[in-house]
Amino acid sequence: MRIFARTLMDICDGEIRQDFGGVRWPPNREAYYRHIDSKTGSLFIACTESGAILSGAPEEEVIALRSFGHNLGRAFQIADDILDFTADENALGKPVGSDLRQGTLTLPVFNYIEQNPLCASVEEVLQQDTPDGAEMDRLIESIRLSPAITSSQAEARRYVQAAQGDLTLLPDNTYRRALSALADYVVDRKT
Repeated sequence: MRIFARTLMDICDGEIRQDFGGVRWPPNREAYYRHIDSKTGSLFIACTESGAILSGAPEEEVIALRSFGHNLGRAFQIADDILDFTADENALGKPVGSDLRQGTLTLPVFNYIEQNPLCASVEEVLQQDTPDGAEMDRLIESIRLSPAITSSQAEARRYVQAAQGDLTLLPDNTYRRALSALADYVVDRKT
């Protein structure tokens, strides 16, 4: 119950900060990670930690699976943020770039800004009261075709490797291999 209550509190906190935080400039990578930890990460942690506790795992395995959930949650959310730019709109089930259209800055946007320090297009588009649709479409396409996507994929992959490293404490069996394969899947998925 404690884990469930903590998770609900973290998710609600993340939603409230997102809904009432507005777009801050310059973007803050720490705030991004705090946000994905409170929303996606907390849910993954609750699942992996609860499973370990319910199975009667020793404390060091509970801690390892909690860390696995944290790293897996980050990798999953980064991959989701990448798909927001790269996936087919029909497969995605929402408009491409919908996070940016709503003013939500994600890792691909941070990487794009860092890799194009003289390009003010992101800030200019987001500071408009009603961003021009064609202008937003051009920005989204520019991010989609930029090295920011590859940089974001590499970062997601680093979290997968960390998650898989967390599993080394567990017995080498079917369950551990399934969790490791799941970690690979979250960054290789297309939708």
